[in-house]
Amino acid sequence: MQLIVKDIKSVAKRDVFEYPVMESFYTIQGEGKYQGHAAYFIRLGGCDVGCHWCDVKESWPIDTHPKKSVQTLVDEALKHPGRLVVITGGEPLLGWQRTYEELISNPGMSDLCNITFETNGTQKLQPSFKNFMHEWSQNPPFVSREVTFSVSAKLSASGERWEEAICPDIVASYQDIGTTYLKFVVETTEHFAEVERAVKEFRDGGFTGVVYVMPQGGVVTPYAQNRVRVADWACSKGYYYSPRLHVDLWGNGWGK
Repeated sequence: MQLIVKDIKSVAKRDVFEYPVMESFYTIQGEGKYQGHAAYFIRLGGCDVGCHWCDVKESWPIDTHPKKSVQTLVDEALKHPGRLVVITGGEPLLGWQRTYEELISNPGMSDLCNITFETNGTQKLQPSFKNFMHEWSQNPPFVSREVTFSVSAKLSASGERWEEAICPDIVASYQDIGTTYLKFVVETTEHFAEVERAVKEFRDGGFTGVVYVMPQGGVVTPYAQNRVRVADWACSKGYYYSPRLHVDLWGNGWGK
């Protein structure tokens, strides 16, 4: 597994922490459980895998992105009426875990009702992070809060070694503090077979959540050509089908 991030620890020890933000924007969540919900996205730099088909390779390093302070991100989020924040990347569960308390506990976020981490499911949760997120979700002052882990486990087409990309014990541990589901991008018959193999391993490891599949294609034409086939296969297996609403609506443009 390729480790793109090398200096998270040194960055995270700054007295005034700033995140390396590739982009932050307000849009519609296009995939998974909260598809269709208005959401503020924070896409961080830094990734621990190197999928050859990745359409956001610019997110891999952390030293090429402008830094944004916690207060800046909070102020941007509160300009919009939605109260769903999606933290993505890269890989948002790298060393940044130790700094999320600073972001999430900011007074401006007091009525935040949902945080989704879009993760590849390879990062163990640090005890301090688990404790904080559990406390945040279990003790809401005014609103019902939920932590969600949207796990996009990488199949062999990513170029990652199976043993390093499919981590059942790690993903099962996410369930201790929030809703956790699997989400696979599929296109070929080989992909379908690998999803079944992976799901079995995750189930054997204690994962109890739902499984989404969605068609390959970050742009309109290949996505449109494959979606009916994927939806039919999802029905045959009892999986959930996830569209890519951002492709339907905006063609997967930046900032959407």
